[in-house]
Amino acid sequence: MAYRFIGWRILSTVFTLYFTAFRLHADPLPRLLVRDGLLLTMKEGETAPFIGYVLVGADGKIAAIGHGQPPVGTQAQTVVDAGGKIIIPGFVSGHSHIFATGMRGLGASSTIRAWIDAWIPYIAASSDEDLYYYTLHGCLDFLRYGLTSAYNFAYSGTEYTSYGGKPAALRPGDWDELQIRGAVESGLRVVHSFALQRAATMDQNRAYVASVVKIGQRYAQDHDNFLKLSIMGAAAYIQSPEIVQQEGMVLREFGIDNQSHFLEPPDNLEQRDRFPWFAEAGLLGTNLTFGHFIHTTPEIIAASGKAGAMMCWNPLSNGRLASGIADIPACLKAGIPIGIGVDDQCASDIPDPFENMRMGLYVIRASRENATILSPYDVLKFHTLGAARVMRVADRIGSLELGKFGDLLVIDPRRRDVGPVHDPYATVVLACGQMNLDQVYVGGVLKALRGELVGVKFEAISDQVHQRVKAAIARTPPRK
Repeated sequence: MAYRFIGWRILSTVFTLYFTAFRLHADPLPRLLVRDGLLLTMKEGETAPFIGYVLVGADGKIAAIGHGQPPVGTQAQTVVDAGGKIIIPGFVSGHSHIFATGMRGLGASSTIRAWIDAWIPYIAASSDEDLYYYTLHGCLDFLRYGLTSAYNFAYSGTEYTSYGGKPAALRPGDWDELQIRGAVESGLRVVHSFALQRAATMDQNRAYVASVVKIGQRYAQDHDNFLKLSIMGAAAYIQSPEIVQQEGMVLREFGIDNQSHFLEPPDNLEQRDRFPWFAEAGLLGTNLTFGHFIHTTPEIIAASGKAGAMMCWNPLSNGRLASGIADIPACLKAGIPIGIGVDDQCASDIPDPFENMRMGLYVIRASRENATILSPYDVLKFHTLGAARVMRVADRIGSLELGKFGDLLVIDPRRRDVGPVHDPYATVVLACGQMNLDQVYVGGVLKALRGELVGVKFEAISDQVHQRVKAAIARTPPRK
């Protein structure tokens, strides 16, 4: 009888271990639980901050969020007691050129054309592998600053020929895939934006788009931080509408949306005459975002709002390059959704969302001499949910909501004390900065702690970029 009893005990233990292992495999422990945080969810219609918790599941998505304490027994691989610190969604940059990370400070007193001429030859002299390292470095830099997602205008494989310049031939190489790989390996969530080739025929561009789509599908299958593909609109740089018509073809045949640099520099106002091209190509609608959109007219704003087009505002670069001030109040009045981007890393020149929000808020208030025309809540929303909307990925990022990715920031107003918190939105936008950015999470995984990347040997990547930029400059032909 004793042997039989022992046998049943052993058998019972084996079954218990088996079912426990099966249960753990079927229902793994959530990645992250943040409790006792002051939540600014940025969810549409939820403007009142509250003390609560966020639970990020093993799939990297928000599994639970609520007021007060989490249900008794809630567990996670990582538990953070926020102690009343402010919790917001990760910042989103709706307009970025990440490959330019190694070109900061160039063209320091130049407007757009001379500024581009100051650095673009060095990019043209850079190899495909250089572009991989530039993109990896720039994306990691974004994460340090609290940006967890970005719309990335990638290097497009041609020498820049300025506004209205002669189209340049496409250079051979793997620059598209290597920039996607650099972004994906960084851990940043990214929309990869690529340009149609202005020297190509419709059929050639159709084949090119199909090849990039195959690359995108492969990365999207294996990496949830690869959000999608988008087209870099070229209307600002051309003299005839053919390429815009091809962009319309891409939208119809491949379902790929478009963000077009438009009406950015003050000395290129003839772009206004190109506005009808968008409607003629079937682009003017909810799948079109205008980048910058500064030197508009009331008619252009009204037509864009009526069609459902969006715009992405870039306060830091607009100021640095003396491009002008976008009419944000008029765009809002016309019903145009607005996002914010940190733009080119050599035009901002640091991807700091706090500085970007303040710059935008203060410039609009000062230009209108009206302190109520734009609020801290408005610009924080532009840099989170608003940017996600203009990228058309707001179903996955931009706010703290059930089912969205668990991308969030822990902001500590006491780390560099900014005084008592009276209005959390005002504290974040008006008083906080990088010294207050305590933790950065992407999908519930800690990516940066107090300005330092976690689990990444950034110094080695930085050394690569410094060496490669130096070599590219040495290869650049002397300027005439």
